[in-house]
Amino acid sequence: MPSRIQRLSEAIANQIAAGEVVQRPASVVKELMENALDAGATQIRVIVRDAGKSLIQVLDNGCGMGEEDARMCFERHATSKISRIEDLFNIRTMGFRGEALAAISSVAKVELKTRRSEDETGRRVVVDASRLVEDEECQTAQGSSISVQHLFYNVPARRNFLRSATAELRRITEEFQRFALANPDLQLTLENNGVEVYNLRPSNARQRVVAVLGKSVNERLVPVSEQTPLLTIEGFVGKPESARKMRGEQYFYLNGRFFRSPHLQHAVFSNYEKLIPEKHFPLFVLFLETDPGTVDVNVHPTKEELRFEDEKMIYAVIQAAVRHALSRYSATPSLDFDVDPDMAHLEAFQRPGATSFAPMKRSASGARPWEALFEIAARERAGNAESERVLRPQGGFRQEDALGTDGLSGSETEGGPEFRDLSNPMLTLASAMEQAGVEQGWEGESPAPFQLHGRYVMSAIKNGLIVLDQRAAHERILFEKYLGLLKEGRGGTQRQLFPQTLELSAADAVLMRELLPEVRLLGFDLEPFGGEAFVVHGYPAECEEMYERPALDELMEAFRRFGELRELSARERVARGMARTYSIKSGRKLSTKEMRELIDSLFACELPQSTPDGHPTFYTLSLDEIASRFKKRQG
Repeated sequence: MPSRIQRLSEAIANQIAAGEVVQRPASVVKELMENALDAGATQIRVIVRDAGKSLIQVLDNGCGMGEEDARMCFERHATSKISRIEDLFNIRTMGFRGEALAAISSVAKVELKTRRSEDETGRRVVVDASRLVEDEECQTAQGSSISVQHLFYNVPARRNFLRSATAELRRITEEFQRFALANPDLQLTLENNGVEVYNLRPSNARQRVVAVLGKSVNERLVPVSEQTPLLTIEGFVGKPESARKMRGEQYFYLNGRFFRSPHLQHAVFSNYEKLIPEKHFPLFVLFLETDPGTVDVNVHPTKEELRFEDEKMIYAVIQAAVRHALSRYSATPSLDFDVDPDMAHLEAFQRPGATSFAPMKRSASGARPWEALFEIAARERAGNAESERVLRPQGGFRQEDALGTDGLSGSETEGGPEFRDLSNPMLTLASAMEQAGVEQGWEGESPAPFQLHGRYVMSAIKNGLIVLDQRAAHERILFEKYLGLLKEGRGGTQRQLFPQTLELSAADAVLMRELLPEVRLLGFDLEPFGGEAFVVHGYPAECEEMYERPALDELMEAFRRFGELRELSARERVARGMARTYSIKSGRKLSTKEMRELIDSLFACELPQSTPDGHPTFYTLSLDEIASRFKKRQG
């Protein structure tokens, strides 16, 4: 019988590799930019069309390639980074697997133009779905230009799973930002559909962070700079008061390579416990340098996950370095920290008010302060209970710490704008529930609803009890209201006496420009003011707090989250974002009148049972279910 096991063809093997390495257009941008960096480029230009679906082009002024290398770079497992097994554990360059171009060219049409400085002419190579189509001399500038056209055209299933153009462009922008932060000495440009998103000139680390994340972060940055025998840390963390209710401004780099680590992220966040509200996240951009031999970078195909030889020690160093920076720059009072006795003599806790970094000094005995930290980490590995408390991830910020023992904030305005009656005035509580299939059956006015822990509104009904999640209910009410305003285009605007300038990051500016028509329909009077700036002339008349920057940040985060849903129109995304942002928050105390209005308004909605994304807004608890809890045992 013929053998059932067969060797895969090169084309199929490359497509399998593409499934791991090339997940979306942003993956292509990442791989090509890293190749340009490894080629010694000082200028890199990224051009995309249709968020990378039609074209991704990366041009650089690197060393270029000769005739043989121009063909060989499309072969699988062809790399200049590794020649022996030991090289795998001493890698400081970016790409080293030798799969990127082979994988990309298996699912797209790729054109390479490249020339070395010593060559008079360059080389043009075209590969289409792993087939070499053209290989010829050409005139081209020094360096390389790689064009990737019609990504996934020959893998329809993969192409159909791509997100909306907005979502894919956001991912491309994120990859560009990660690369740009790690390489401030490079000239970097990003264009989409002929519009320049970024044009970054060579700068220092702080200037690059501000250029990438927006001018507003400049005042939020606290420098971090520490050296230990194990690890060197440089970079920035954000001040506690500037923490935002959004992720995305957290960046870890190891030896110049971006990576993710929830565990090490907690080492940073642990310094902000009880200093920032629940579900808020501080900014950080931290660059770690350590011996490559102590790190396994070959864990994940995209190399975004790493394995450290001594992760507990790395955690301890990062945690102490951030604490050192925050206290030294008076970003937070030193008394906010529970100082471990074994660490009390560290310079971080002796000079909390310093305004500039100075080299760490040796003590009279000649020992460096960091050596005490290493001793603590060593005891932790041996099972020391106190070090377990310092190094092990703890529970996050607790709601009761912020809201008090009764679960209420004590503030009528905290957590969102004042609740307003959005109901049909002719619709009573009883008729509203009847319309939604909830039997009330009271004669005259129903018993007053009451609030539980600042989160739930409860009301008696004939056959039991109805429980509303106040935020979920209000989110459904606002969604249907805003969607109606967008369809009718009749949102009222309250003009400002003095227009104000809104500075966004480049990524947020791209998103805002796309959503501008819908945002204006809601009552925002916004117009572009060049670059990433917008001028605010007015805002919706009914929501007086909408201009506040934290609320707008939250609104942009909601837009980004809902941008992942291809089935939603721009109007639905805007309506969802607005509803999520401006719904009353958990912990907000409501009056009896507000609770009645909330119930009336919810049951006046077309779909009162759930939020726009499917979470329930209320439950009913029948008398039979309540009685069953009190039944005596048989026998």
